Amino acid sequence: MFKKQSLGEGRLQYLFFWLQVLGLSVLAGIITFILLGIFDPYNVDDGVQIIVYGLLCVFYAMIIIACFMHTKDRLKDIGLLGWISIVLLIPVLNLILVLLLLGVPGEVRKRSARRA
Repeated sequence: MFKKQSLGEGRLQYLFFWLQVLGLSVLAGIITFILLGIFDPYNVDDGVQIIVYGLLCVFYAMIIIACFMHTKDRLKDIGLLGWISIVLLIPVLNLILVLLLLGVPGEVRKRSARRA
């Protein structure tokens, strides 16, 4: 139904994974800087603060979901099970997992013959 957003034949290569992780991190930092820089928290109504913090929560939830999806695809690319992406929730192990995913090349798969 949805086409994979990756380089190669349905594989999430480690360079592309690294660029996506870097891009999501930079995007999160820029949007947080913009949303928190718009207002002075000491001179703004509580309603505006609730809206801004609510937008930040929704934005970060979308980034976390995207990270889980990319990590799952990358894990499958190196031959591991996708559910191991749950390790991203454990503070020190998540750094080890990301470094592993950034450094390990994916499996080489044979191309199947396509039917016309």
